[in-house]
Amino acid sequence: MEKIKRSLLVGGGHTHIFLIKQFCLNAIPGFKVLLVSDSNYQYYSGMATGYLEGFYSLDEISFDLKKLIMILF
Repeated sequence: MEKIKRSLLVGGGHTHIFLIKQFCLNAIPGFKVLLVSDSNYQYYSGMATGYLEGFYSLDEISFDLKKLIMILF
């Protein structure tokens, strides 16, 4: 019986999204990735000050994690 290896990613930050994308492009047989987040949305902190100043809307500084994962897989 082949053992399945897993990687648990907590939160949908830049690095985790990059890792998931790379895994989709170069899948490893017998290896699973699980993303856990307490929110459906991830907010880009680099644009937070622009949001507070009214330059960006909430939609412009966030993305839906579930939609992104569905697109990648």
